[in-house]
Amino acid sequence: YVQGREIKLSKFKNEYHALRVIFDDPNELPKEWFFSEIREKVDAGELDDKKYYNAIYQIDLKLKIKGITDFFITTKQSVKINPKYLS
Repeated sequence: YVQGREIKLSKFKNEYHALRVIFDDPNELPKEWFFSEIREKVDAGELDDKKYYNAIYQIDLKLKIKGITDFFITTKQSVKINPKYLS
């Protein structure tokens, strides 16, 4: 849920794992996460960071459908939660 709006994800897919890593430690919520860091925490044997970029992109699309257009701040290499959503 984001601002009371339900966002549906499939469990144990890349979207799920990316969010699990980002939300695992409440103290690290404001952190900028590099996709390589997310990959290392999910699957150290994998070499493809792009799948986590794509996962965040897909989550962002689902959020936009619900009217939340700025939850993530992304670059080609990293993602962070917009500080206005952290309180």
